[in-house]
Amino acid sequence: MPDDLAGLAQLRLEQRLLSALGMCRKAGQIVTGATKVRALLASGDLIALLTATDASPDGRSKMVGPLKALHYGAEEEGIVGFDVPHLELLSSEQLGLALGLENVIHAALMNGAAARSALEKARRLALYSAKHGQSDSDRDAVDADILSNGME
Repeated sequence: MPDDLAGLAQLRLEQRLLSALGMCRKAGQIVTGATKVRALLASGDLIALLTATDASPDGRSKMVGPLKALHYGAEEEGIVGFDVPHLELLSSEQLGLALGLENVIHAALMNGAAARSALEKARRLALYSAKHGQSDSDRDAVDADILSNGME
């Protein structure tokens, strides 16, 4: 058995997610860049928001704010089951390599088979790498919904 089995498992889960994100790019089911992601947030046509782990707090809040507004709007309208997770699982370098771009900070997944597959792989990585209540700089490392909902 390898000495660092946990690290190896995490690496494999990250590789699967990176591969799935590459497929999203090929399928046209992912957008990158703050402006395009904000436009997608405004329209509500996304299934997940991805932020690089090394994003600045200011840049992160500029994306999370509209996402929270989207959730509150859905709640006020009585839309049941509306859930767009915010994931911070990969660095900007990792996201950039997966998408064939340089240093991706913000990305959003649009609905489609490749994006749903990538989201499932992201949930698996989040479940594996985070403990419920774990925090990073006084913020949740992963949306609590991902950890409490389990696999779908």
